[in-house]
Amino acid sequence: MDSIMETFPIVKRKDEKLYREYRTKRVIVEVYDEMKRAMEMGEVYRTGLVPGPGIERRHMRGKQE
Repeated sequence: MDSIMETFPIVKRKDEKLYREYRTKRVIVEVYDEMKRAMEMGEVYRTGLVPGPGIERRHMRGKQE
């Protein structure tokens, strides 16, 4: 995964400037590890990301939860 993440130098540079770390990489690795653990335990993975994948503010316009 390291080699894949290193192909995004602009994201890395902006993250390091803003967060003082390559935050995007850290978050991706954390989510990957959570997904892997869920698979190993036979559990359903539930994302902790807010908003969840594929959901943007523009998708929520006019909708109530």
